[in-house]
Amino acid sequence: MYRIEGVTLAISALALILSGTDARAAVIGTVNTSSGVALDTVTGTSITFAPPCDTSASAASIAVLGGCAMGQVGAYNAGTLGTAAGPLESTINGVPPVGSGIFVAGFSTSSPPPISPFMRFVNSTQTAIGISVELDSVGTGTQTNCSTLVVNGGGCSIYLGAPFILFLNASGGTSITLPILGVAWDGGGARPATGVSNFSGSFTTQLTQVAGITGTGTNGNVTPADLQAYFGCPTGSSSTAAGSCTALTRSLTSSNSGTFTATFVVPEPQTVSMTLIGAGLCLLRFCRRRKRA
Repeated sequence: MYRIEGVTLAISALALILSGTDARAAVIGTVNTSSGVALDTVTGTSITFAPPCDTSASAASIAVLGGCAMGQVGAYNAGTLGTAAGPLESTINGVPPVGSGIFVAGFSTSSPPPISPFMRFVNSTQTAIGISVELDSVGTGTQTNCSTLVVNGGGCSIYLGAPFILFLNASGGTSITLPILGVAWDGGGARPATGVSNFSGSFTTQLTQVAGITGTGTNGNVTPADLQAYFGCPTGSSSTAAGSCTALTRSLTSSNSGTFTATFVVPEPQTVSMTLIGAGLCLLRFCRRRKRA
C-alpha cells in the first residue's frame, strides 16, 4: 500500500511539471488582421476601431459579433499549427477563418486597462465567439523629439507616456503603432482563473497625406513632427509632457493592420520549485518505506 501511494503521488507531481504548461494553455499561434472597410479614429489620447463597421467581413461572423465587425482576420503566416508561429488556434474552438470578422474595443488614456473583452475572434465554424482577449497594458511611448527621426529608425511619441509610437517610413510619411499586451482564452465568457495564454502584438496605421495637415515630408507626406505639431505638442523636445499639448482632441481617420501572437503561459519559477520539492519528498517517502519493509 505504501509503495503504490508513494509512486502515485510522485508520478502525479512529476506529470504536473512536464505537462503543466500545456494544461494551463488555451490559445496559441499568430494572427494577422486588417480593418477591411472599417476605419480607426485616433486622437492624441484614444483610438476607436469603428464606425464604419467592416461590412466586407463574412456575414456569419458579423452576426456573431452583434452586427458590427471592427476588422477581419487576414492571411495566416506559414507555420505549424499548435505552435506560436502557426495560425492562431483555440484548443477548443479551432482556427478563426480568414476573412472572419473581429471585435476590437476602443481605448483611451482616461480609461486605462484592463479592458475585457478587448478583442474577440469567432470559432472555426463562425457560429460563436472562439477566442477572447483582455488588454492589460499598452505602449507607454518613447522620446518626444520627433523632428530628428530618420527613415526606418527609432520612433517618437507626441508627448511622454503617449500610447502611440510614430516612425518615419520610407515614403516620407508616418507609421503609427499601438503596442498591446494581454491574455487570451477559449470562448466568449469572462476571463477564467486558469487556462489563459499570453497575447501581444501591435496595431499599425500608415499615414501619407492627410486633409488639414501640410506635410513636410516627401511629396507632401506628413511626418511624425507634422503630427506632433498637429496635436499642439512642442516639437524638437525630448521631454514633452501631455500638459504641454494644446490640441489632443483633434483626430485622424485611417485604416489599420495588426499582428498578434498568443503563447502558452509558463508556470512561475517558485511554482515549479515547489512542485519539484513535493515530487522529491514523495519519492523519498516511498524509498524509506520500501527500505523499512
